[in-house]
Amino acid sequence: MFIEGHEGKGRQGGRGQMTYLIEPKVAMPPRARDGGKFPWRGMKVGDSFFVPAADAGPDGKVLYQSAANFRRYRKSEFKASIRKVKGGFRAWRIKL
Repeated sequence: MFIEGHEGKGRQGGRGQMTYLIEPKVAMPPRARDGGKFPWRGMKVGDSFFVPAADAGPDGKVLYQSAANFRRYRKSEFKASIRKVKGGFRAWRIKL
């Protein structure tokens, strides 16, 4: 089955039509959530890892946000502690 779409008006005021094929029963691939850039999933309480400043973002923002997102999406009691150390940041898992 085909359906015609609408491209919208361009700067000239013209209209273009596109045709899209509707395909039934196409399997959707699984989400690609592998735990992200940092190894939160494989950590046990007391484990830590080092992140160079260039990878952690300004003031460690990328690392802090990653830990918060991992906790939110896992809906668990996961907790991490992140500290600035020489050359970057170190993250510890401190709670299950």
